[in-house]
Amino acid sequence: MQPSTQGPTAHLDLGSYGTTPRPVQEAVNELTLEIESNPDLFHRLTYQKRLIGVREKLARLIGAKTDEVVLVSNASMGVNTVLRNFEWEKGDQIIVCT
Repeated sequence: MQPSTQGPTAHLDLGSYGTTPRPVQEAVNELTLEIESNPDLFHRLTYQKRLIGVREKLARLIGAKTDEVVLVSNASMGVNTVLRNFEWEKGDQIIVCT
């Protein structure tokens, strides 16, 4: 991993906060420039195709169907979405490990 910080320290906490690896930062910057160069084109024509492409790649990686793969903003939203779609009954329990 190529960190964005300088010096001998390697920051490995990338889940909640911490430095973003330089290749990720560069990819985000490139995408931002693409979006800002023509936002209407990106949001109306480019975004959906790219989102589907990412979902297809992830589906192949995890052995799922594309329509079974959903991207969410963060882990909390993902867990929340899954748990809210169970039909909970009195006496059901959730075990949490942190």
